[in-house]
Amino acid sequence: MQQIFIKWQPAFNLGIPEIDTQHKSIIDLINALNKAFVNNVTNDKIGEILDDMSEYADRHFKTEEKYFEKSNFPLMKEHKVQHEYFKTRVKDFKDQFYKGKPVTFRLMKFLHSWWTNHILDSDREYVEIVKSSIL
Repeated sequence: MQQIFIKWQPAFNLGIPEIDTQHKSIIDLINALNKAFVNNVTNDKIGEILDDMSEYADRHFKTEEKYFEKSNFPLMKEHKVQHEYFKTRVKDFKDQFYKGKPVTFRLMKFLHSWWTNHILDSDREYVEIVKSSIL
């Protein structure tokens, strides 16, 4: 039986339906990536999942940033810096992966840590402002 790498927790729910749905999808993609690594699927398939996860995260960040602008979130700039950091790190991991370098452990550790901390801590900073201004 395959163990889930990141288990969705009620604490991950922010109460903003579009964001919660996107977060769940990102966690699902990370779990699919982990399953692919564990099951030693082809590098082409792993690369495909990695690209999908990266592209979906980019779309998610654009959604969050749209909410930031609509609600005049005062920490918008700092939050965008976090998004850019994530994109840069994932690009670095992807570059290493496509060059045949081992990245599995470091990549999965980064994804787990970054997303759980981001959802549970950083994203909590905008919840009340966004909810009060647009929901």
